[in-house]
Order: sequence, then C-alpha cells, then structure tokens
Amino acid sequence: MCSSDLWSRMSAVVTHEIGNPLEAIQNILYLIRQSEVATPEIARLTRMASEEADRVLAISRSTLAFFRQSSAPERVDLRAASESVRFLLDPILRRREVTLQVRVSGDVVIEALSGEVRQVLLNLVRNACEASPRGGSNVTLTLAGQAEHVEISVSDEGSGINPAVLPTIFQFGQTTKGSQGNGMGLWTVKHIVDKHGGKIDVQSEPGKGAVFTIEWPRSVHASTPHARFAKRLRTAVNA
Repeated sequence: MCSSDLWSRMSAVVTHEIGNPLEAIQNILYLIRQSEVATPEIARLTRMASEEADRVLAISRSTLAFFRQSSAPERVDLRAASESVRFLLDPILRRREVTLQVRVSGDVVIEALSGEVRQVLLNLVRNACEASPRGGSNVTLTLAGQAEHVEISVSDEGSGINPAVLPTIFQFGQTTKGSQGNGMGLWTVKHIVDKHGGKIDVQSEPGKGAVFTIEWPRSVHASTPHARFAKRLRTAVNA
C-alpha cells in the first residue's frame, strides 16, 4: 500500500472512530443546555464539555497531520514545527505547570523529511517536560540559524542525568525513566539525526538539568540515504 493510501485510510478512521462520536456528544450536550430544566450551572458545564470535545478532535487531526511523512526531503520551517509541538504537548505542559519557551534567531528553514524532524522535536521536548519539576519550571527550545546548519537545543530544569548513563544514553533500550520508559525515544532521535547527516550531543550535571544539542544540516548531505533517494527520484522524474 502506498503512503497516500495509508494516510487516507487513517484519516477516515480518525473521522469515523473519533470525529463522529464526538459530534454526537456535542449534539447531546447542546440538547441538555437548551432544555427547560437546565440551570445556569448545567449550561456552563455542558458548554465547557463541548469545548473540550472540540479540543480532542482538533488534537487528533493535528496529530495525524503532524506525523504525515513525505516521500522525499522538503523545506521545513523549524519555527512552525516547534509551534506544532507546543500544541500537541499542551496537555502535558498544563498538567505539570511547565512553561515551554521557544527562542528563534536567524534562518531556521532546513531540507529534511518533515515528519521525522517533528518527531525529533516532539521526543526531546516531551522528555524535557517530563524531567522538569512540576509547578513553575521552564523548558527551553532554542533554534539558531547558522551558515551551514541550524543548531537546535532543548534544555530543562530537572535533576539531570546520571553520569553513568550518559555514555550510553542514545543506545537502544537505555532509559532515564525507569519502569516508565521503553528506551526507544532517544535511540530514535539519534537514528533520525544520523540519517539526515546531523550531530547530536547531550550535556548534564546532577541537579542542573540536561541540554540536548543538535546540529541539523541545512540540506541533506550527499552521502545520506535520504539524499541518495532524492537524487534517484529527481533522475527518474527528469528522464
């Protein structure tokens, strides 16, 4: 099955399995709100519930679009990708009372597979949120455009990473979350960054949080799998 067929089917599933029930719930809430026995408090609560139902539907559709993958590298605005991450992680940010600060300088447009770029940002920012103390802490995502690459850094105000874990932090199965982690998130991040010809590093001191830094090339390096695929694709189109 080609990717377009897969995403079309997934969109249909989202609409049918999530969208339709939510619309039914919203209709019921409307009828309750308009009924003669509805007190002002009931009307207020049903209105709030309807707004949350709208939010669930928006998140489900945004998640589907977020991970939609192109078949070849394309221009990706990291600023826009960061705001998509903020939207998806908003429930976690609100629940933990963590503030996500996004700082941007210079040109932060790169050539990459957009779905994979967003997956890297999502994994790193979510990890930083979960590592941060509840109530008033900050996670900072910094995007700095350089001549040949964009530097991406994600920092938190958590307790830091155990020094014994740092040398193997990107290995499959390694986790800083104990029984709550599966050891795949950072391994996936490293794999995606490597495929695009980039570099990733982490610095951490106990009690001072952690900083993950990526050098993401502006264009896909000629030796990477994505670049070779894109070259074959262009050759086939021009033949």
